[in-house]
Amino acid sequence: MKSLRVFFLACYIRLYNMVQFFRNLVLYYLWRPTFFLMELWIFGQYFFQSPFRLIRVFDELHPERPIGPYGETDFRAFDKLLDGFKIPRDVTVADLGSGRGRLCFWLRCVRKQARVIGMERQRLMAERSSRLQQFFKVKNLSFEVGDWEKASFEGVDLCYLYGPAMTDERILHAATRLQHLPVGTKIITISGWLGEVMPHRFELLQTLPIRFPWGKTEAFLQRRC
Repeated sequence: MKSLRVFFLACYIRLYNMVQFFRNLVLYYLWRPTFFLMELWIFGQYFFQSPFRLIRVFDELHPERPIGPYGETDFRAFDKLLDGFKIPRDVTVADLGSGRGRLCFWLRCVRKQARVIGMERQRLMAERSSRLQQFFKVKNLSFEVGDWEKASFEGVDLCYLYGPAMTDERILHAATRLQHLPVGTKIITISGWLGEVMPHRFELLQTLPIRFPWGKTEAFLQRRC
Protein backbone atom coordinates (compact mmCIF):
# COMPACT_ATOMS: atom_id res chain seq x y z
CA MET A 1 0.00 0.00 0.00
CA LYS A 2 2.84 2.38 0.88
CA SER A 3 4.62 1.70 -2.42
CA LEU A 4 1.38 2.45 -4.28
CA ARG A 5 1.07 5.83 -2.52
CA VAL A 6 4.69 6.62 -3.37
CA PHE A 7 4.04 5.72 -7.02
CA PHE A 8 0.99 7.99 -7.28
CA LEU A 9 2.82 10.79 -5.48
CA ALA A 10 5.73 10.50 -7.93
CA CYS A 11 3.31 10.61 -10.88
CA TYR A 12 1.55 13.64 -9.41
CA ILE A 13 4.83 15.52 -8.88
CA ARG A 14 5.95 14.80 -12.45
CA LEU A 15 2.62 16.04 -13.78
CA TYR A 16 2.81 19.10 -11.53
CA ASN A 17 6.35 19.87 -12.72
CA MET A 18 5.24 19.56 -16.36
CA VAL A 19 2.39 22.00 -15.78
CA GLN A 20 4.78 24.36 -13.99
CA PHE A 21 7.21 24.24 -16.92
CA PHE A 22 4.60 25.34 -19.43
CA ARG A 23 3.33 27.98 -17.00
CA ASN A 24 6.88 29.29 -16.57
CA LEU A 25 7.29 29.20 -20.34
CA VAL A 26 4.40 31.64 -20.73
CA LEU A 27 5.14 33.78 -17.67
CA TYR A 28 8.94 33.99 -17.75
CA TYR A 29 10.89 32.08 -20.40
CA LEU A 30 9.41 33.66 -23.53
CA TRP A 31 10.09 37.16 -22.24
CA ARG A 32 13.49 36.50 -20.66
CA PRO A 33 15.51 34.22 -22.97
CA THR A 34 18.68 34.55 -20.88
CA PHE A 35 16.87 33.24 -17.83
CA PHE A 36 15.48 30.42 -19.98
CA LEU A 37 19.04 29.48 -20.97
CA MET A 38 20.00 29.39 -17.30
CA GLU A 39 17.09 27.09 -16.57
CA LEU A 40 18.09 24.78 -19.43
CA TRP A 41 21.65 24.70 -18.12
CA ILE A 42 20.38 23.74 -14.65
CA PHE A 43 18.04 21.04 -16.00
CA GLY A 44 20.91 19.63 -18.08
CA GLN A 45 23.32 19.55 -15.13
CA TYR A 46 20.90 17.50 -13.05
CA PHE A 47 19.45 15.31 -15.78
CA PHE A 48 21.55 12.34 -14.72
CA GLN A 49 22.14 13.47 -11.13
CA SER A 50 18.87 14.12 -9.38
CA PRO A 51 19.08 16.76 -6.63
CA PHE A 52 16.96 14.43 -4.50
CA ARG A 53 19.64 11.76 -4.77
CA LEU A 54 22.49 14.22 -4.11
CA ILE A 55 20.85 15.38 -0.89
CA ARG A 56 20.02 11.81 0.13
CA VAL A 57 23.67 10.78 -0.32
CA PHE A 58 24.79 13.87 1.62
CA ASP A 59 22.49 12.98 4.50
CA GLU A 60 23.79 9.41 4.54
CA LEU A 61 27.33 10.77 4.88
CA HIS A 62 26.30 13.29 7.55
CA PRO A 63 23.66 11.49 9.67
CA GLU A 64 24.40 13.76 12.64
CA ARG A 65 23.28 16.86 10.73
CA PRO A 66 21.20 15.92 7.69
CA ILE A 67 19.77 18.48 5.29
CA GLY A 68 16.47 16.62 5.09
CA PRO A 69 14.03 16.04 2.23
CA TYR A 70 14.79 18.11 -0.87
CA GLY A 71 12.23 20.44 -2.36
CA GLU A 72 11.98 23.58 -4.48
CA THR A 73 9.66 26.57 -4.32
CA ASP A 74 7.58 27.43 -7.36
CA PHE A 75 8.43 30.89 -8.76
CA ARG A 76 4.84 32.07 -9.04
CA ALA A 77 4.00 30.90 -5.51
CA PHE A 78 7.02 32.67 -4.06
CA ASP A 79 6.20 35.83 -6.01
CA LYS A 80 2.76 35.80 -4.39
CA LEU A 81 4.36 35.35 -0.98
CA LEU A 82 6.72 38.29 -1.43
CA ASP A 83 3.87 40.49 -2.64
CA GLY A 84 1.56 39.26 0.11
CA PHE A 85 4.19 39.93 2.76
CA LYS A 86 4.97 43.28 1.08
CA ILE A 87 8.69 42.53 0.68
CA PRO A 88 10.25 45.36 -1.39
CA ARG A 89 12.70 44.69 -4.20
CA ASP A 90 15.43 46.84 -2.69
CA VAL A 91 16.25 44.40 0.13
CA THR A 92 18.83 41.60 0.31
CA VAL A 93 17.39 38.07 0.38
CA ALA A 94 19.24 34.95 1.56
CA ASP A 95 17.92 31.56 0.41
CA LEU A 96 18.83 29.07 3.16
CA GLY A 97 19.35 25.80 1.35
CA SER A 98 19.43 27.13 -2.20
CA GLY A 99 19.70 23.68 -3.81
CA ARG A 100 20.06 24.01 -7.58
CA GLY A 101 19.90 27.78 -7.22
CA ARG A 102 16.82 28.26 -9.40
CA LEU A 103 14.99 30.49 -6.95
CA CYS A 104 18.08 32.68 -6.53
CA PHE A 105 18.44 33.20 -10.28
CA TRP A 106 14.73 33.94 -10.56
CA LEU A 107 14.92 36.50 -7.75
CA ARG A 108 17.76 38.39 -9.43
CA CYS A 109 16.97 37.96 -13.12
CA VAL A 110 13.17 38.06 -13.11
CA ARG A 111 11.99 39.77 -9.94
CA LYS A 112 15.04 42.07 -9.95
CA GLN A 113 15.70 41.71 -6.24
CA ALA A 114 18.51 44.08 -5.21
CA ARG A 115 20.86 41.39 -3.87
CA VAL A 116 20.50 37.64 -3.42
CA ILE A 117 22.65 35.14 -1.53
CA GLY A 118 22.27 31.38 -1.86
CA MET A 119 23.52 29.24 1.03
CA GLU A 120 23.88 25.52 0.40
CA ARG A 121 25.69 22.81 2.39
CA GLN A 122 25.91 20.40 -0.57
CA ARG A 123 29.17 21.60 -2.13
CA LEU A 124 28.61 20.33 -5.69
CA MET A 125 25.25 22.09 -5.98
CA ALA A 126 26.60 25.37 -4.61
CA GLU A 127 29.63 25.25 -6.91
CA ARG A 128 27.48 24.56 -9.98
CA SER A 129 25.26 27.53 -9.12
CA SER A 130 28.31 29.72 -8.63
CA ARG A 131 29.78 28.70 -12.02
CA LEU A 132 26.49 29.50 -13.73
CA GLN A 133 26.37 32.91 -12.03
CA GLN A 134 29.92 33.65 -13.19
CA PHE A 135 29.29 32.46 -16.75
CA PHE A 136 26.27 34.70 -17.20
CA LYS A 137 27.87 37.47 -15.12
CA VAL A 138 24.81 37.93 -12.92
CA LYS A 139 25.58 40.85 -10.64
CA ASN A 140 24.62 41.05 -6.95
CA LEU A 141 24.15 37.29 -6.77
CA SER A 142 26.46 34.94 -4.86
CA PHE A 143 26.48 31.40 -3.53
CA GLU A 144 28.11 30.21 -0.32
CA VAL A 145 29.01 26.69 0.73
CA GLY A 146 28.51 25.82 4.37
CA ASP A 147 26.25 25.98 7.38
CA TRP A 148 24.15 28.98 8.40
CA GLU A 149 25.79 29.00 11.85
CA LYS A 150 29.03 30.12 10.25
CA ALA A 151 27.42 32.80 8.08
CA SER A 152 27.59 36.42 9.17
CA PHE A 153 24.32 37.47 7.49
CA GLU A 154 25.83 40.94 7.19
CA GLY A 155 23.49 43.15 5.16
CA VAL A 156 20.81 40.44 4.87
CA ASP A 157 17.28 41.79 5.33
CA LEU A 158 15.25 38.63 4.67
CA CYS A 159 15.98 34.91 5.00
CA TYR A 160 13.89 32.24 3.29
CA LEU A 161 13.76 28.72 4.71
CA TYR A 162 11.76 26.11 2.83
CA GLY A 163 11.05 22.92 4.72
CA PRO A 164 8.47 20.46 3.38
CA ALA A 165 8.55 18.53 6.66
CA MET A 166 8.93 21.07 9.46
CA THR A 167 8.56 18.78 12.46
CA ASP A 168 9.06 20.13 15.99
CA GLU A 169 12.59 18.76 15.93
CA ARG A 170 13.44 20.51 12.65
CA ILE A 171 11.85 23.78 13.81
CA LEU A 172 13.95 23.67 16.98
CA HIS A 173 17.05 22.89 14.95
CA ALA A 174 16.41 25.83 12.60
CA ALA A 175 15.57 28.22 15.44
CA THR A 176 18.75 27.28 17.29
CA ARG A 177 20.83 28.05 14.21
CA LEU A 178 19.00 31.28 13.35
CA GLN A 179 18.65 32.81 16.80
CA HIS A 180 21.96 34.58 16.20
CA LEU A 181 20.57 36.59 13.28
CA PRO A 182 20.85 40.36 13.68
CA VAL A 183 17.84 41.81 15.49
CA GLY A 184 15.24 42.99 12.98
CA THR A 185 16.07 40.43 10.30
CA LYS A 186 12.93 38.94 8.78
CA ILE A 187 12.50 35.22 8.05
CA ILE A 188 9.97 33.41 5.89
CA THR A 189 9.40 29.76 6.82
CA ILE A 190 7.05 27.13 5.44
CA SER A 191 4.77 24.84 7.49
CA GLY A 192 5.95 26.13 10.86
CA TRP A 193 7.43 29.22 12.49
CA LEU A 194 10.46 29.52 14.71
CA GLY A 195 8.58 31.22 17.54
CA GLU A 196 6.82 27.95 18.30
CA VAL A 197 9.96 26.87 20.13
CA MET A 198 11.62 30.25 20.81
CA PRO A 199 8.89 32.88 21.26
CA HIS A 200 11.35 35.24 22.98
CA ARG A 201 13.59 35.24 19.86
CA PHE A 202 11.10 35.40 16.98
CA GLU A 203 8.03 37.58 16.54
CA LEU A 204 5.29 36.42 14.18
CA LEU A 205 4.26 39.18 11.78
CA GLN A 206 1.96 37.55 9.23
CA THR A 207 0.84 34.23 7.72
CA LEU A 208 -0.29 33.38 4.20
CA PRO A 209 -1.63 30.18 2.60
CA ILE A 210 0.51 28.61 -0.11
CA ARG A 211 0.35 25.50 -2.30
CA PHE A 212 3.18 23.10 -3.07
CA PRO A 213 3.16 19.85 -5.09
CA TRP A 214 2.58 17.95 -1.88
CA GLY A 215 -0.42 20.07 -0.79
CA LYS A 216 -1.54 23.30 0.84
CA THR A 217 0.21 24.78 3.85
CA GLU A 218 1.03 28.11 5.45
CA ALA A 219 3.94 30.47 5.09
CA PHE A 220 5.07 32.45 8.13
CA LEU A 221 6.74 35.86 8.15
CA GLN A 222 8.60 36.50 11.38
CA ARG A 223 11.20 38.88 12.73
CA ARG A 224 14.22 38.26 14.92
CA CYS A 225 13.54 40.19 18.13
